[in-house]
Amino acid sequence: MEVLTPLAEIEQCLRNRSSLFPESLVIFLAEQSLQFAFVQNGKLMWLMSLNCGPALLNQRFLRHDPPETAELIALRQYVTSELDRLTWNHLPPTIEFVSDVTCALALVCSWSVSPDNSFTLRQIELKTALPTLLIQYQKSFIAQLADESGYVGMLIPTAILCEHLLDYLGLERIAVRPSAPLG
Repeated sequence: MEVLTPLAEIEQCLRNRSSLFPESLVIFLAEQSLQFAFVQNGKLMWLMSLNCGPALLNQRFLRHDPPETAELIALRQYVTSELDRLTWNHLPPTIEFVSDVTCALALVCSWSVSPDNSFTLRQIELKTALPTLLIQYQKSFIAQLADESGYVGMLIPTAILCEHLLDYLGLERIAVRPSAPLG
């Protein structure tokens, strides 16, 4: 198993992009980090990596299944403090969100997903699904994920992280795609 640095992860993610925009913010949700890359004319201009990937959040904050209220409060506070580290003058016209675990979340929540596993994450659907997700036991997710069962412990942190991210960016929805094309 190869362990990639945040820079290597985002470079690999950029190589797999389906399209190139003159200026975009690529948000890559890896298991251990959340990365923001500003790309201009296909070139990486800057990269910021936050220590709030869903596997890390699960390991650090969620001790019970389903999670207890205090655990969820601590997780939310941490995510907020990490996102508060971000600063920029303006958001580029294109924001790309790349996340395999968020695609797995879409399957569990029965959201409409394209054949290539891309979908539109809508704030309203996320806020509707969260209360149900938070009271389910992780074992209830396993049958829904089949081959992607490694994501089970990351679903709740991913949902909370996505909720905070959409709020932080002031977005009602964002297109999500997996990190690599399928097939």
